[in-house]
Amino acid sequence: MKQLADADLLDTACPQTVYIGLDSRVATGTQQWLLEKSLSHPITTGNTLRTFIGGEEGFGQIAADLEAARQSIDLVCWGFDPGMALVRAQSRPMHPWAMGEPYGELLRRKAAQGVLVRLLVWYSPSGSAVQNSLVGYVNPDEPLSGGVINLTSDEMGAVTSGMSSGIGGYAHAPARRPAPSVAEQRQDYCTRWWREATAGMIPNLEVRCRDGVAGKVKASVGNEADPPSAAGGQLGGYFDEKELIENWATHHQKPILIDYGHAGKSAGQGPGHKAVGFIMGLNSVSDYWDSAEHRFDDPLREKDHEGRSDALSKAVARTRPISRKPLRDYACRIEGPALIDVYRNFSEAWNRAALLPKLRCASNAGHQAVRSTDLNPALAPAALARTDAAPLGLRLRLQVLRTQPEEGGRDVQGAWPFDKSIKQAYFQATASARNYLYLENQYFFYEEWARHLKAQRQAFMKGTQAAKAASRQAPPLHLMVVIPTPENDGMVPRTYDTLKSLGQAHSMPHQHRLVQDRSEDGWFDRSVSPGATDIARSALQVREPTLDKEGVLMQDGKSLGLKVLVARLVSQNRGGNAHLGQYRDIYIHSKLMLADDCFMTLGSANLNQRSMAADSEINVATDHIPHNRALRQRVWGQLTGGDRNAVGGSGSPEEMVRAFERWKALAVKNRDSISKSQSLLGLLVEFSDDRTATERVG
Repeated sequence: MKQLADADLLDTACPQTVYIGLDSRVATGTQQWLLEKSLSHPITTGNTLRTFIGGEEGFGQIAADLEAARQSIDLVCWGFDPGMALVRAQSRPMHPWAMGEPYGELLRRKAAQGVLVRLLVWYSPSGSAVQNSLVGYVNPDEPLSGGVINLTSDEMGAVTSGMSSGIGGYAHAPARRPAPSVAEQRQDYCTRWWREATAGMIPNLEVRCRDGVAGKVKASVGNEADPPSAAGGQLGGYFDEKELIENWATHHQKPILIDYGHAGKSAGQGPGHKAVGFIMGLNSVSDYWDSAEHRFDDPLREKDHEGRSDALSKAVARTRPISRKPLRDYACRIEGPALIDVYRNFSEAWNRAALLPKLRCASNAGHQAVRSTDLNPALAPAALARTDAAPLGLRLRLQVLRTQPEEGGRDVQGAWPFDKSIKQAYFQATASARNYLYLENQYFFYEEWARHLKAQRQAFMKGTQAAKAASRQAPPLHLMVVIPTPENDGMVPRTYDTLKSLGQAHSMPHQHRLVQDRSEDGWFDRSVSPGATDIARSALQVREPTLDKEGVLMQDGKSLGLKVLVARLVSQNRGGNAHLGQYRDIYIHSKLMLADDCFMTLGSANLNQRSMAADSEINVATDHIPHNRALRQRVWGQLTGGDRNAVGGSGSPEEMVRAFERWKALAVKNRDSISKSQSLLGLLVEFSDDRTATERVG
């Protein structure tokens, strides 16, 4: 087995011999979409797969499967919110914020039924607090005597009332404690839940935690073509890109596994017969619940009581609370032998993890959680494949992929101390695409991927010419990208680099001007603006293609046969509440790639270096054309308002040309409609960002 220094991480394609007909001069071969060389991530057959759009669909199905659980529930979370309701539009007087049964109550109820609930969360004492990823879990190190950080609003009121009544040396008149607000009741519930869960007071429920291992992460990102940089400004004056990626890695996975080893009582229901799992981008936090329609102000999204979601919420908070921001994401439900890899991913991480530190208070002082027996990662129940209930056409090939710096990866050509199979799949599918690539991603700042795409197109066009065909005879590849506006200024520079690499620098005009201005004589003077100079120096290394009159990318004067469109999504106010404004950006939290209807990958991984090399991630991939085509048609139909010419039909080259051009027209029309306060058709709007950023945080 070759080791790291001798093997190419991105050499994933299996060679094949193809014979050319002497008369027809035509060769027939098969295209490889999954990682067929992988030994760490086997391709499994006989699976079923359903893909859900949005939290309403995804969380709704998760709730139904959790309800049916009989033996075990294994949850892996970046963040967990005990107070969120998976299913909404229900009256819950005890939980007035939730509009349904809180997630914490659902797990408590299942545990009371004898179901083993194992919750594995990412926890960094400072990082989790900044992200508020464990809602209600506050400062476990706060001492009981004299500390008030862990007190709920009711308890804080009792302390305040005691002080006012003369307890503890205060002799003021007693003050009446006002009833807790809805937001305070929500926070109180979550804090109490964590107190009980971390003290072992919920039988059959155990919470373990993990954090990034800096040494492993540094080895993984050190293998990158563009390692993170300490130059280019600092977040808040403290953290540069290199520091944040290498020393502040998170565990970003969010799979769920239910009844993995459970055996039913009926004849033929062996262990694993009822097993079901989810791989998704949805975080188990209330902000991530939304419908697939992304309504402007959905009453089923929680209200933003404190005006924290966006500028619009802050502007109208005094007149009427608005729902949290629209958010787009996906979840995949899996049955079958692919769950072996989902379980192995969970069990190996669970066994390494420690108990989440106890959130202390007087009520749980006499309780302490006990760490259960570790799991067997090699467990592979014989009855996992429930394909007897699925039509033959829905028995899919699936491959579970990961980013995991703490665990190695292997294929037939080599072994690595880290797992980057998600990156391998992204790069391989990009090389294989000939008709379209569709990316819907929270982050789009991985310029190495853009370079790879252009290099593959150059090789394809060179092959076309070698076959004595003109460049214009080669079918164009259509790249369609849907991303949000970068959520903070530190993400602007890397997004700009990636867009510039794809001929889209004009969509970030002010950042482009910053870079161009710094390219003048004397721009190396870092004393003027060190961050801007470092960012410009980096951006100027990015090779920017030109566009011909038909919008095809040209590199070094030669056609790449590649057309690019970048869009964002916007929801329009159609409810008549004019004081709320007219438009809201839809936050794209998705991590989806489709290629030629032949390949799909979906999960937790963003298209940035953090997700490809530093954080732990998990995706699923399939080469099942019927599933992928149906998903593409549904997604594109939603985004374009059901425009038939924009959905792509069967995915033929001719239909894809029409769809791409229609997307361009819709994105520009909707951009202009916003400027004129007119109605939108669908959700697509041409991407643009006018910010200038002189710090870079990766």
